[in-house]
Amino acid sequence: MTAPFFCYQLADALSGFLPKEALSAAARIFSRIYTAIFIKEFESAALNLQAAFGGTLSQKALRGKIAEMVSNFSVSFVELFYSKRLTEDSIRKSVETASLAILDDTLKKKRGVILASAHLGHWELGGMVLARLGYPLYGMALKHTDPKIETVFGRLRKRGGVNVVLLGQTPRECYRVLRENKILGIVADRLFGSGKGIEVEFMGRRVHFPDGIARLSLSTGAPVVPVFFIKTANERYKMELENPIEADNEAGIVQRFAAILEEKIKKYPTQWFIFQPFWEKPRWP
Repeated sequence: MTAPFFCYQLADALSGFLPKEALSAAARIFSRIYTAIFIKEFESAALNLQAAFGGTLSQKALRGKIAEMVSNFSVSFVELFYSKRLTEDSIRKSVETASLAILDDTLKKKRGVILASAHLGHWELGGMVLARLGYPLYGMALKHTDPKIETVFGRLRKRGGVNVVLLGQTPRECYRVLRENKILGIVADRLFGSGKGIEVEFMGRRVHFPDGIARLSLSTGAPVVPVFFIKTANERYKMELENPIEADNEAGIVQRFAAILEEKIKKYPTQWFIFQPFWEKPRWP
């Protein structure tokens, strides 16, 4: 049994009888200790965080932000296994959903919706929340290289009501989802595989973003709506949707999404969970 798979199995088992607050507190403590001991493992994340802060952080402050980021990520991991307890009532109590009016209005156009998110906040839980609220959501996902972990994620997503379209499958399924006026969720900030993507300006540098959201939008007429599921104070979340992106070419759509994402990252830097070099060609995870 691999170490990551063991962690998934353990978290799933503990979530069956431990209160979420207790397991989250344990995750924060463990993550702080781990980060302090193995700080060198987070050199890439440190470079990304420095970019988010405009290169202004001292080394001491940077270490603190790294610890905060890893702590936030650990709690997000824990919360994923409590998604089985999501109900419409619990969501109404713990999630601010006022911006869902944007999604409702966009669906009225009967062209489907491309929800464009990123590795910011809790994208997996956000999708489950939408599904629990009755939205017809299909999430595009990258297949994990470990079949056991892929099975765990598949079970969690199915339990959360999220349908999955695996990255690399025929695009016919994506077109069907949009044609039926449903929602296709895509994490659109990391370029994996053989695609070239589109070069954009991002935090003062040039980097390639995936072009999938733009190609699908222009070929189907489905609007691209940026969305981020952000943790706020008192263990609450906020569903932040932006107005549909208005651009008539692929480069314009992707650049606008990158600009919106940059604004969000600078607002919530320690919820940007990128642990690899962001401006280099990404490796298949």
